[in-house]
Amino acid sequence: MKKNILLCLVGYLCLCLPTNTLTAQVADSPGADFLHRSQPQVSPEQGDTHRGGETRSDTLPEDGSLVDHSGLPADNRIAKLAVHDNVAGIQGQEGESSSAAVGEGLPAVIHVETMSVHPIDSLEFRIWDPYLNELDVPKPYIEHVSLSNGSVFEGSWGAKKAQWTSPPLSGYARVTIRNGMFKYLDRFLVEPGDSVRIRLDFQTGNVLFSGPAAEKFRCQFELAQAIEMHRFGQDPIMFTGESDYWGHSEEDSIRIAKAKASNSSIRPTIQFVSPDESGMEYLKQGFSKELESHRAWEVIDNFEGRLPTDFWQILIADLLGKLQYDQLKHFLYLRLGLEDNPSYRQLYQDRILEENYRIPEGAAWSVYFIDYLYQKLSIISYMEKEPMANFLTSIPETVRDPVYAKYLIKNFRTFNDSNSQFEKALDILQTPWISELIRSLYHSQRIGAPIASIPLTNAEGDSVVLKGDDGKIRLIQFWLPGCQASASYYERLLSPVVSHFKGDPEVEFVFISNDNQHERWLKNISSEKYSSKVSINLNAPGKTHPFLMYYHIHAFPEQMVIGRDGGVTNLGNIPKTPQGLIEYLDSLKETEPSSIQPLVK
Repeated sequence: MKKNILLCLVGYLCLCLPTNTLTAQVADSPGADFLHRSQPQVSPEQGDTHRGGETRSDTLPEDGSLVDHSGLPADNRIAKLAVHDNVAGIQGQEGESSSAAVGEGLPAVIHVETMSVHPIDSLEFRIWDPYLNELDVPKPYIEHVSLSNGSVFEGSWGAKKAQWTSPPLSGYARVTIRNGMFKYLDRFLVEPGDSVRIRLDFQTGNVLFSGPAAEKFRCQFELAQAIEMHRFGQDPIMFTGESDYWGHSEEDSIRIAKAKASNSSIRPTIQFVSPDESGMEYLKQGFSKELESHRAWEVIDNFEGRLPTDFWQILIADLLGKLQYDQLKHFLYLRLGLEDNPSYRQLYQDRILEENYRIPEGAAWSVYFIDYLYQKLSIISYMEKEPMANFLTSIPETVRDPVYAKYLIKNFRTFNDSNSQFEKALDILQTPWISELIRSLYHSQRIGAPIASIPLTNAEGDSVVLKGDDGKIRLIQFWLPGCQASASYYERLLSPVVSHFKGDPEVEFVFISNDNQHERWLKNISSEKYSSKVSINLNAPGKTHPFLMYYHIHAFPEQMVIGRDGGVTNLGNIPKTPQGLIEYLDSLKETEPSSIQPLVK
C-alpha cells in the first residue's frame, strides 16, 4: 500500500550538499540509490561535502540521506518563513520567482583580487546554469582566468586581479571560484545582472566584498563559515563494521587507544560508530538536535531585508536542506545491523514518514533542499519495499521534476528497463530545461543505440575506435589506476569469467582505463591487477575524456555490455557473481549467429 510522505516543514527551512551513492542493486527495486552498488566505487575527484570532519573505515559502503524534523518546536525566527503547497518560480515555469524577474539573459560579473606571499597566477571559474547538483549534469561552464598586477589607481596595489564575466544567465545559477584543489567560494547562488568585487587576502585571512551584489555574497560566505564553524567543533566520527574496532594493525590499535584515552578541552576525540546500539544512539542524538538553534540562523536573521526576498528564501531553503541532510545521512548506512531493531523502525516512523506535502518557499530553486527530498524518498522507498518511482509522482510539481531527474541520473544504469523509464519520465516532466537534460541523457544512454565512435588509445599510443557490428558480445569494464574497488571487482568477479570464456570467439572483454600516465597504464596491464593482459586494453586519459563523458562515467569500476549488432545491451546492471555473469553472457550468445570481424578500425 502506498504511503503518504512528509516532504514538509511547517515553518522551517535549511541547507544541503551533494552526496555519494552506495552499493548496487537493480534501481527499480526499493531504495534504489542506497543499494546502488555491490562494489564500492571511486571518483577521480571524490569528495563528500556533507561529511564535514567525519572519517569512515573501509568495512562498510558509503551513503548519505536526509530527514525531516517536523516534531521539533519552531521559534519565531523560523516560523515566520512562508510554507505552502505550490511554490512559484521553478526554472522554466512562470511565477513570481521566474528567471525573467531577475534579469534573464544578463551575465554575472565577478572582479577578484588576491593578496598572498606566493602570488596566484590564475583562478578557475565554474558556473552551472541551471544547477542540479548531480555529477555535473548539466555540465558547468568552466573558464580559467589569468591574474595581472593590481594598480594603485584602482585601489588594488599589491594585489593580483582578474575580472570574469559569465555567459548570459537564464535564471538563478551557482558559481565556484577555485585554484586547483582549493575552493574559495563554493556553489554560491547568483542571478543575472549580479556584479561583485571580492578580495581574497591570504596575508590577513580576510575575505572582503563590495559592489552591487556584495550583500548576496557576504551572506553566503557567512553562512558557509557558520556551518563549518559548527562542524569544526564536533568530534570526528569513524564508522566501523564492528563495535570493538581496533584497526587493521598494531599501529592502528595504538593510535586508537591513544585517541580513546584523550581528554582535551580543545582537541576533538574521535568517536567510533558501528551498526549496533552505538549506531542507534548516534542516530537518535542526530535527530534530537535542535536545528533552529544552529548559529547559521543568526546569519539568516541578520540579512533579512538586506537581500531580495526570493533570493533570501532560497538561501533559507538551502540551509534547511543541509542541516536536515546532516541529521539522517547515515540512516541507511547503518541499516545492516539495525534493520531488525524495533527502535530503528520506530525512529523511521516518527521522524521520516509523515503525511504532509507542504514545501518551504524557495525550495524549487534550492538544489540542496531537493537533495534532502531525494534522500528522504530513498529511505522511504527502501523501508517500504516499494520502487522510488511509485512515490515520485505524488510529490508537488514544484519540486517533483528536479527530484525525478536526480533519480534517473543516479540510477539509470541499474534499471532493468531503462528505455521505458526514460520515456515515462519524459511524459511526466514539465520543466523545459530538465526535460531537455533527461532527453539528452536518454539519447546517449539508450539501450540499442550503437556504440559511440569516439577514439580511445591503445598500447602503442594510436587512436582506435570500438567497432561493435562484428557479431561479438563485449563486456566493457571501466577502471581507475590505484582504485582498490576496481582491482577487487576484477579479481572477485571478472577474472574467473575471462578465464571461462578464454578462446571463445563470440565473447570478448574490453578494459578501458582512465589514466593520464601511459607508462603507468602499461605497467598496470602487465600486472593484471585491474584487467587481463590477453584481453583488449584501451585508455581514455584525462578527467573529461569524451568517451567517459558521453557514457556518463564518473565513478569506477563501471560496466557496459555491447551486443552482437553493436548496440548497447546493458549499462551496468549485470549479475554480481561469476557464475551469474557467465550464464548471462551465454544467454546473449543464443541470439543471432555471429560473423567474427576485427574489434577496432
